[in-house]
Amino acid sequence: MAEKKDVSRKYLIWQSVLGITLLAGLFTAYKLITEGLGVLGGNDIVIWPLPIATYIFFALTSTGLTFVASMPLVFGMKQFELIAKRTVFLGIATLLAAFAALSMDLGSITNLVYFLISPNFSSPMWWMGAIYTLELVMLVVKFWRMYVGDWHSKTSKIIGGVAFISAIAATSTLGMVFGNITARPTYFGMFAPVYFLATAFLSGLALIILFSLAYNHLVKAGVPDEEVLLYNNLGKLMALSSGIVLVLFLIRTIAGLANNGSEFLAFDHFVGSSTYNIVLWLGLFLPLLLMILPKVRATITGKAIASALILFGLFFERMSYVLIGQLKPLGVRSSGIPGLITHSNSIWEWLVVASSLAFLLLAFTLGEKYLKLGTTDKSV
Repeated sequence: MAEKKDVSRKYLIWQSVLGITLLAGLFTAYKLITEGLGVLGGNDIVIWPLPIATYIFFALTSTGLTFVASMPLVFGMKQFELIAKRTVFLGIATLLAAFAALSMDLGSITNLVYFLISPNFSSPMWWMGAIYTLELVMLVVKFWRMYVGDWHSKTSKIIGGVAFISAIAATSTLGMVFGNITARPTYFGMFAPVYFLATAFLSGLALIILFSLAYNHLVKAGVPDEEVLLYNNLGKLMALSSGIVLVLFLIRTIAGLANNGSEFLAFDHFVGSSTYNIVLWLGLFLPLLLMILPKVRATITGKAIASALILFGLFFERMSYVLIGQLKPLGVRSSGIPGLITHSNSIWEWLVVASSLAFLLLAFTLGEKYLKLGTTDKSV
């Protein structure tokens, strides 16, 4: 009885922390509405502050989760079916967290809705929003059909297929939003969509592994024997994916350092920064090393640490990716500003990050408690 009370107390504390963080996010939204976007630290040079990087991080993670869910639901890889329902739910939650961060940067949710209903068909940015909205709708419909027991009917497979295709299209279009900015070559043009797709799959793998292992540890007191092989296979996939992303990251580094254009001054500065080393060594190299060592990969702790490091590193990668493309003033704004500008994130920007993450964690907590996210079509 005392143990149950202790668990209930910890659950209440957890919910309270998330609730307080969400309230801080709502207060941040109030500040934005009443005082304007200046509270986020943006200006006429840095027009995309930290909430945009947060949006990219969660949106691409949602794409990666959709890819992972598609393995059993679209391509029939039954060994991954046990995590399919949880993965689809987390795909929905991360995409909503992404939209929440984006709406903060836009000033209000009404601006986000207006953006969607006033189309500019020649704009990759509008297509990005529209296709991500389609992906969200397909994921919600897919989850509902799974919840009522329809996992593998023809209609359900079509819905899963549309979600998979829309995830590819949305991520590619998001890459084009940056890649099409010819005045900002540090976004690396048409390399951006490929890079986004690869990193999306990696972040989706890392998140589903970390959240699933956390759930098993906290609720089931460990991973059941019948699920050990599943997580070992996911660990192997994560090793492969992190290796591919590491290669792409190094190619991007070499290409950036080899370019002598003044626009790449910010990229050179980034490569010499602590953030670059966090991304390279903690976010990519160390997780890859952990996952290619069989004895470490076989442990729950090894997979959990590798997953957490990947998510931590990729968040800083998104943050630096967005920022380094803006630190070198161009055109009339460069007058009287030699070299690079300095930029530091405001407390309100970090509250956007914290509240978006709190929303995801709260959704996951409630989903696990009430929606049976660990079930399959045979056990519903």
